[in-house]
Amino acid sequence: MGTGVFGAWAVRFLAALCAGVMAWCFATGFLVNAAGELTFGHADLVRLTAFMVVAVAGCACGQMLRALRVRRRLHGLARAERQAPILLAEDREGRQKHLV
Repeated sequence: MGTGVFGAWAVRFLAALCAGVMAWCFATGFLVNAAGELTFGHADLVRLTAFMVVAVAGCACGQMLRALRVRRRLHGLARAERQAPILLAEDREGRQKHLV
C-alpha cells in the first residue's frame, strides 16, 4: 500500500519502481527472513511482482488525478475568460448606466 501511495504522489514511473524494489527488499529481508537475507525463491519473485504492480498502478492513478486537476483548472480559466454581456439601462434622468 505504501508503494502505491508513493507512486501516486511521485507521479514518476522510475521513482515508483525504485520504491517497489526497496519495499520488496525490506519485506523479504526483514519480515520474511528475520536474519536480513534476500532470497530469490518463487514466493519472493511473486512478492516482487506484486510490489511492482502496486507501484505502477499508484503512479498511473497519480498521473490521472494530476491530469484531471489540470483539466479542471484550464476549464475554469476558459470559463472565467468569457465575458458577461453588458446590460444597459436608463436611470430616471434618461442617462444610460451599466447594470453589470
